[in-house]
Amino acid sequence: MENDHFLHAYYFDKDGKAKISDMQMDNEGYHWFHMCAMDSKTRKFLEKDMDPIITDAMLAEETRPRILAKDNGALIILRAMNLYEGEEPEDMISIRIWIDEKKIISTRRRDIKAIEDIIRFIEERKPIPGPCDFLIIITDRLFQRMEPFLIQLEENISKAEENLAADKRDEILEDAAFVRKRTAIFLRYITPQKVVLEELLKTNFKWLREEHKEHLAESLDRVTRYVEELYELRDRSQILNDEINNLHNRRLNDITYIFSVAATIFLPLSFLTGLMGINIGGMPGVESGSAFWIFTSLCIFIIAAQVIIFRKLKWF
Repeated sequence: MENDHFLHAYYFDKDGKAKISDMQMDNEGYHWFHMCAMDSKTRKFLEKDMDPIITDAMLAEETRPRILAKDNGALIILRAMNLYEGEEPEDMISIRIWIDEKKIISTRRRDIKAIEDIIRFIEERKPIPGPCDFLIIITDRLFQRMEPFLIQLEENISKAEENLAADKRDEILEDAAFVRKRTAIFLRYITPQKVVLEELLKTNFKWLREEHKEHLAESLDRVTRYVEELYELRDRSQILNDEINNLHNRRLNDITYIFSVAATIFLPLSFLTGLMGINIGGMPGVESGSAFWIFTSLCIFIIAAQVIIFRKLKWF
């Protein structure tokens, strides 16, 4: 079935019980068609009775979360974390859903766990009474799976803050960079999903009843919390980055200061040794056997005097 444009096709009766769809529409239940967005037959199927703008959005290679209401239906595009083995969660997968009172059409370019949950519901013969109940299952599963990764990000940033206190800069850089990367990607795709839910709650579709809005409001509250946590994590990672830069600059300044003090101390000695090293007549001590030791003692005295003066001036 993976090679067909219909990956799944089910009919749900008035009680929400599912069976394989015979493609015949009636006035009691609703249909769900899950389709491969990369199959040319999918476009032909969608173009039969769907707006070209909706069709293009359902099949686009790249999408961002959004909602487009039309007549008594809506195009809803969401993003889910990539939770398959060997994949990165931030490589978020899009699911595109057209939903109205009589049908749900979903398309995907890659597999998504939330669809597997729907199939599990069907296999366990759990009823899904209406299209909006179907959508609620999708959103609940999609957003629930995000939470463990946000908790992991919080643990990473807390670990980095502990390493900062212990002055372990290499570990700080690694954890802070990891958090910044994932936070930026998650914010890019999770924040618009908050807007999608807000706009959906404002609609007055017949199939969107009050109890459905309550469930969606809970999902909205969860996504809002996720977005707030991501902004907080971003701010904490930025503070960490600033602290790392401050530590680096402070150490660089300390090293530069030490070299400056050393250069200042040896500057007079460099002048004296340069002066005494010229090969012209009249140089004092040339014929004296103790001149070297006298000059060395003078240099030591100058160094000691400078150290005492610098100490009194609190230069170091």
